[in-house]
Amino acid sequence: MRIPLLASLLTGLAWAAPVPGLDPEVIRRVIKMQIGDVQRCYEQGLSKRPNLAGRVVLDATIGAAGTIVSSKIASSTLDDRAVEGCIVASSRRWRFPRSAGGIVNFTYPFILKSAFHLSGGKSVDCRNSMLGCPGNR
Repeated sequence: MRIPLLASLLTGLAWAAPVPGLDPEVIRRVIKMQIGDVQRCYEQGLSKRPNLAGRVVLDATIGAAGTIVSSKIASSTLDDRAVEGCIVASSRRWRFPRSAGGIVNFTYPFILKSAFHLSGGKSVDCRNSMLGCPGNR
């Protein structure tokens, strides 16, 4: 089956403030484990807008207990409020280790591009992709 709607997520991590008591690698690891949430949000948007692509920067605060106490979109070129809202809502369910240093603020950019965009607009066989075909996870 050839399908051009495969979400590929390229991510990085930036800090809004120094991180007391929580290693940046730990935050990266937790977000990587939850990346399926962001991918589902993006794929929902792709189903309505096949050319959807952009950069979404999540600004979040982790409380001392390891839960997200606030999150919002700091900036976005995606221009899709539903996908952005879905990412924010999903992030509020993520759980991090407790922080000895208290509250931790971070920003995390998600670069959202479909396999269709990465292939220069050509149809892509998603069965050979590391992420697989949408809906087949």
